[in-house]
Amino acid sequence: MTGRWVLVVKRDTKGNFLKCKARWVLRGFQDKQKDAQQTDSPTAIRPGFRLVCQLAASRLWHLGHIDLKTAFLQGEEYDMERHVICQLPPDVGVPQGTVAQLIRPAYGLND
Repeated sequence: MTGRWVLVVKRDTKGNFLKCKARWVLRGFQDKQKDAQQTDSPTAIRPGFRLVCQLAASRLWHLGHIDLKTAFLQGEEYDMERHVICQLPPDVGVPQGTVAQLIRPAYGLND
């Protein structure tokens, strides 16, 4: 699977340059195993959520929540049975057409 660079220029409120951020993003639509991956995020439906809230209120439980926007990138486990081969960017100093097997998740993949 190939990829591309994504460059983001950060500016302050006055439009002055602060910094640049770049990342290599894989083209996930080229993933041969994309249809076998779980891409949904199971959540409760509205009646289920209200039922849990009512149960917590009646039993005096404390409720909390957490938002995990980029948690998958910091995940410690990666399915080593999943073989994702990506072509390295040409400007990293390796010969043209050099590929690598991922051992951690990357931007652009479904999972």
